[in-house]
Amino acid sequence: MRAVWLFVPDHIMPPHVPCQMTVSVPKKIFKRAHDRNRLKRLVREAYRLQKNDWYAFLNASELPPCALMVLFTGKEMADYETITTKMKSMIDKMKAAITVENKTNPSIILHE
Repeated sequence: MRAVWLFVPDHIMPPHVPCQMTVSVPKKIFKRAHDRNRLKRLVREAYRLQKNDWYAFLNASELPPCALMVLFTGKEMADYETITTKMKSMIDKMKAAITVENKTNPSIILHE
């Protein structure tokens, strides 16, 4: 998976939302829509389970809201346990990469 995020002005995001997330699965690799939809559901569920920790970090850091895009880069269908493990690892790496000094950086790309 790959994560790309962008810090956005407060007036663009809904109030009290520290981060919005979207998922992309490539049509070039997963030709059937039901495969892409399943992977998107699994990634969204893995994010949902980890987002409280992520939101707590963002709120404690007093950073502006962010827009997060998760791109599934695998070449084959992944199971739920694999996606959950990668999502947790990716969020931990994002927390390590974000500091108050780089909050003005327009976007950051992180590979997992």
